[in-house]
Amino acid sequence: MVVVAGIAAAVAASIATASSTVVVMLGASSMQLIPATAQAGQVTLTLRNAGMVSRTVTVAGKTSPVVRPGQQVIFTVMIATGGSVVITSAGAAGSGAKKVAATLKVTGVAPAGTTTTTTTAGTTTTANTQTTAVADGKTLFVKTGCVACHTLSAAGATGVSGPNLDLRKPTVAKVVQIVGSGGGAMQPYIGVLTTAQIDAVAQFVYTATHG
Repeated sequence: MVVVAGIAAAVAASIATASSTVVVMLGASSMQLIPATAQAGQVTLTLRNAGMVSRTVTVAGKTSPVVRPGQQVIFTVMIATGGSVVITSAGAAGSGAKKVAATLKVTGVAPAGTTTTTTTAGTTTTANTQTTAVADGKTLFVKTGCVACHTLSAAGATGVSGPNLDLRKPTVAKVVQIVGSGGGAMQPYIGVLTTAQIDAVAQFVYTATHG
């Protein structure tokens, strides 16, 4: 992937600072926040379960509906003041799943008169949207230049400077983490790609390597 690193980093920093929408990637034994910062006030959490066990998420004393494997739930909470807010996730009763946690850095103070209600929206991941995400992810993988660095047969990619994805077979959560936050010689792409686009790339890579 080839872009101007300095500009991308600046854009990513700007978005991370101002964002009140956070994607929460739930894995088998991990939780990833993208971005890991938000402004005080209404914070919308997009909960995506990439694991194999149903989970709930708890933040600011509120617990989300159950998020089943492969599903997405929109969970909106009110965080009145800045500080470090711990977000936890537990597996369904009897699942034996590990409890995981991540810290969201909240800045500022919620506007005066803002109520502290919690709202949720239903799941949005279906067979059709999944298929569309995979197709979009393939297009983005090629257009963004991922093929220059990685080997991935499904995209006709033979790059050698980055990990061979056919061999690595990364999880959705891992791809989202690396594409969003960067790793090794790879820069972060949050700000270059939207969270939905990053998720689409992750869905494509996962499907291509776990088919």
